[in-house]
Amino acid sequence: DLKIAVKTMDAISLPLPLYKNTKNLINYELLKTMKKNCIIINAARGGIINEIDLDRALNEDLIFGAGLDVFESEPPKENNPLLRNDKVFLSPHTATFTEECTIRMGKETIQNIIDFFEGKLEKSKVVKNWFMRISLKNIGLLEVIVVLSGVFVVGMLLWTLSTRPAV
Repeated sequence: DLKIAVKTMDAISLPLPLYKNTKNLINYELLKTMKKNCIIINAARGGIINEIDLDRALNEDLIFGAGLDVFESEPPKENNPLLRNDKVFLSPHTATFTEECTIRMGKETIQNIIDFFEGKLEKSKVVKNWFMRISLKNIGLLEVIVVLSGVFVVGMLLWTLSTRPAV
């Protein structure tokens, strides 16, 4: 039970997707039950933490601090109180914007497409289990267009990186 678990934690990291049941998962009522030295980290999705409640809890010294690189509104609005709260460490959610990461993601995407059509795609790289049941004989035109669109986007990203001026 989350309500019981957070009472004993010194640090909480939230590697969660944003769904209806995770929206505002961390709210004032839950923050009140945490240890005063607790640090909460959200580098996954904005909206998992209720930002107004987090700011209030920090200002009332209910928890020690927070590390955020995602916000409910991206980019965060200028009047977001967390931007000015001294107990919040802020970082831009930009790890995927590095040249190295973009190139690696492009290469992995292309290899995954090749592996899929050769029937070698690792199950660990599939988000939805139903995707593994698709075979070449029942792939329709829509699926081919989606795959080719993905290849095109990756190609454009790689081309953009290769043609931009060096910094």
